[in-house]
Amino acid sequence: MWISRIDAWHMDQHAPSIEKRSSRWLTTWYRLPARIIVSDDGLCDIAPLGISMPHPSLINLILRRGVPDETRRRLFFLDEVGHTQTLPLLLLPLLLLQRKQRTRGKSLLLNILRVEAFWELTSETYVVWRARHEYSAAWNASRNPAMLLFWPLMLILAALPFLPYPADAKADRGKRREHRGLVFPYRKALI
Repeated sequence: MWISRIDAWHMDQHAPSIEKRSSRWLTTWYRLPARIIVSDDGLCDIAPLGISMPHPSLINLILRRGVPDETRRRLFFLDEVGHTQTLPLLLLPLLLLQRKQRTRGKSLLLNILRVEAFWELTSETYVVWRARHEYSAAWNASRNPAMLLFWPLMLILAALPFLPYPADAKADRGKRREHRGLVFPYRKALI
């Protein structure tokens, strides 16, 4: 039996009623069985292999503000399914960051933010792919500026691991000039 901690959470007196949550089982494309529980108040629980991971869905709450209830519930659920389905894609930014981390001592918090942005972007892309019409109807119904700002902000944050840092570009330029013999003697003293 797959038991979730969120079931105990729902027994609490401050928890939303059972009618305000939905629970579904799914099997991902990479054969991972998972149970997804989505609550109207924004608390979600993904339980792959019976390991419960309750979390507040803050980005969903911001993006779905002003959306009709039925559409909001479906988009909430699809977003959590998207997180489950796109989990293996997290290896791409993680491997890239790990490779670049050897040469740079960048902030752990910034790297976590980059990976989270990538995951949110892939998950929201999954939502748009699965429910194009509902997504556009949600935008038309709410005209929430957060939905419009989400895409460029997440693209910029997710692209950061793939972009060269300005300091690296300067160092590379200097190496190229030295290789070509274009660096003047006073320049070498500055380096």
